[in-house]
Amino acid sequence: MKSGNKGEIARWTIVGILIILAAIAIAVKSTTQSMIELVFLMAVYTIIAISLNLEAGFFDIPNFGKAVFVFIGAWTAVGIGGNLTAVLIQHLYPDSEQAILDATQGTHHSIFAAYLDKSFSRKAVEVMNAYLEMHPGLGLLLLVLTLVIALGVGALLGLIASYPALRLKEDYLAILLLSFSELTVMNIFYQTPSLLGPQGLWVPEYLAILKTPGRMANTMIAFSIVAAILVFMLAQRIADSPMGRLMRAVRDNELAAASFGKDIVAIRKRVIGFTSALAALAGYLIAVKSQTVQALNFHRVYYTFYPWAMMILGGMANNAGQVVGVVATWLGIRIINLYKNNIGAALGISPEVVVHFDKILLGLLILLILYVRPEGILPERMSKTTDFEELSDISWRIEQGKLEDVPEDAGAGFLRRERMKELLMFLIALGIIVVWAIYIL
Repeated sequence: MKSGNKGEIARWTIVGILIILAAIAIAVKSTTQSMIELVFLMAVYTIIAISLNLEAGFFDIPNFGKAVFVFIGAWTAVGIGGNLTAVLIQHLYPDSEQAILDATQGTHHSIFAAYLDKSFSRKAVEVMNAYLEMHPGLGLLLLVLTLVIALGVGALLGLIASYPALRLKEDYLAILLLSFSELTVMNIFYQTPSLLGPQGLWVPEYLAILKTPGRMANTMIAFSIVAAILVFMLAQRIADSPMGRLMRAVRDNELAAASFGKDIVAIRKRVIGFTSALAALAGYLIAVKSQTVQALNFHRVYYTFYPWAMMILGGMANNAGQVVGVVATWLGIRIINLYKNNIGAALGISPEVVVHFDKILLGLLILLILYVRPEGILPERMSKTTDFEELSDISWRIEQGKLEDVPEDAGAGFLRRERMKELLMFLIALGIIVVWAIYIL
């Protein structure tokens, strides 16, 4: 076995042991539901980190405005989805007028008007949920439609943001995207209730037929895990494709890539639009699961700087590293929050400082890991489209006269192993869907 393979196996073994120990430490002081919530956070942050990794890791676009693309997906679920649901129910079911009159004690005749009134917004959503429960087909249609709209709006916003990326250098672009993020979130925060408003809006339960408490949230958790698996598989396909190699070529030497006739402008637009749609997907899942959206909840610390820390910690330009970085970060955060009072008491630290222990200790932990491994837990690997060792062996045999030419089935074993990995991940996603269906039924 090659020494490189031994080193890779050793790294994975150490990472696996540490993750298992961390999970045990969390399970000791956590409930089953809190563990499920933790898995949900890991799933949506995996989507965000992978989208950022495609931009900054593979393509060197310093997107410090990631929070706005996550937020725009959440906003679509409520700003477009909520208003659209209210209008459709109002027009499709005339008896909804009496239902909203009763719910608002005669104040509003239309669900749409009540939805935008902060005093009766929750009552309007309850009426909408009742109709969605009676007509599950409409709810499912709205769920799919708003998801598609969220992806489209995220991609469109990414294309708008890509125009400065065509002209600005990395440091100026990072500042511009951060400012763009803050401006967009705050503008929607202070706009009229139809957009969102300072108090936020409630998200209709598009799957209101799952009325049993907790079933809607657990359904979105299952969907989020499946979405994270599919996004990971797609990112791996991109990384090992000609597009992935082209992104790396532009990152390493843009002038050389342009000299070979590559359209750098078109590539940047494509990458930013695609990754922005992925970030919007994560935001949409967060909104539908939490059932409410407030602009200030999508703070740059949690949806820009945390993903950057996860990406750097796991290993830039390595999709598997993003998963490890997300898991390691959230396990670290949860362990610190569970045990920080004990740590503070043992060290004699005042409670005022202990409150901020999660950020302090997490920062120190990340600095320590990066000091030991500056390239991240799992460093960047070459794009493999075949088995290099197998080709090296074939080349040696040809030189020795043992083979006349490269066999037609050269690399078939490698492709078969790659397909098996994808099949295994697909079966895991399918298994999650089956378990969810059994749980629902």
